[in-house]
Amino acid sequence: MSDVECPYCGQEQEVCQDDGHGCEDGKVYEEQCGFCEKYFALTPSISFDFYSKKADCMNGGVHDWRVNQHIYDGYKQYRRCNNCDESEWFNANQEHIA
Repeated sequence: MSDVECPYCGQEQEVCQDDGHGCEDGKVYEEQCGFCEKYFALTPSISFDFYSKKADCMNGGVHDWRVNQHIYDGYKQYRRCNNCDESEWFNANQEHIA
């Protein structure tokens, strides 16, 4: 998978971002093609993707709890709702505890 195509030779390039190079939205960076060795202007465009799903618990329904087996403290466990991300500690009787 490549990040950008060289505007001169058309070869696909990966942009090394280890030092923050090419990470500021809208800033023009100088990039050199690893194939034809010509310099070109590189301008990153950063976007966000949003996803939606039903969350009946946000509308008065019940939570779809999943237990996190890795967070356990004696007699209580930790759980998080698959839909709304709410979390809580509960005991062996499935009762919410602080």
